Amino acid sequence: MPHLYITDLDGTLLDDTSHVSERSAKLLNNAISRGALFTVATARTPATVEILMKDVDLRLPAIVMTGAAMWDSSTSLYTEARFISDELSRKAVNVFRCQGLEPFMYCIRHGMLHVYHHGELTEQQQAFVDARTGLRLKQFHLDATAAQVEGAKNVILIFGMGTHDHLSRVEEVLNADGEYSVSFYEDNASDQYYIEVFTRGVSKAEAVKRLAAMVGADEITVYGDNLNDISMMAVASDSAAVANAKPEVLTTASRIIASNNEDAVAVDVNNHFRCHD
Repeated sequence: MPHLYITDLDGTLLDDTSHVSERSAKLLNNAISRGALFTVATARTPATVEILMKDVDLRLPAIVMTGAAMWDSSTSLYTEARFISDELSRKAVNVFRCQGLEPFMYCIRHGMLHVYHHGELTEQQQAFVDARTGLRLKQFHLDATAAQVEGAKNVILIFGMGTHDHLSRVEEVLNADGEYSVSFYEDNASDQYYIEVFTRGVSKAEAVKRLAAMVGADEITVYGDNLNDISMMAVASDSAAVANAKPEVLTTASRIIASNNEDAVAVDVNNHFRCHD
């Protein structure tokens, strides 16, 4: 009976320094080498997943951008991409602008992620960009005109960051529209609020179900810490929250394991697979 193991990254598999520890990598590689079906499901893009997971022998596609696509590390290709239509993309940009916000537009072209932004960056936005500049699989275009942002093609994600009040109003309007999937949450590491806008039906849960069908898994264990992990916990046969998870996640999960700083996910995957191998 194939068993699929899927973990969130930030705050779950990654420690508080945003790394996969040497011990975690060793434990995961041990389980994978013995046949464990293991991968990650994250809000991150392949540009940073590639770096963060460099010491782990990922053999399955990674679920990236909160389920908007999967990414095969062996080929560096996107699969199962769910794009936002041009009309809905323009409409969403205008919703952001009504709140005085300029979003980041994530577009896929020829396997490369192009990120467009118009206008001055806030201090927080600049720090966000600086941490992701120069990566092999992502290119920023920070001098885009307002028209270029509004008319962007092959948009897979519209991303914004800012205050709770402004972003919550964006969330309210887009959710009321009914044509989008919206993920609005606080980033544990920075205390910033983020909003991710996708086409309707995108979620970690839907991507987990598709991947399970692809690999023929009858059982699924998922690991998480934040609100955008709750949907995939709902479709799993087993769900584990790390001890540092949000209260809502702790009450949703089937069980609670140690914290992200204690290699909890890797230990659990290795032990669980050993018992069921």
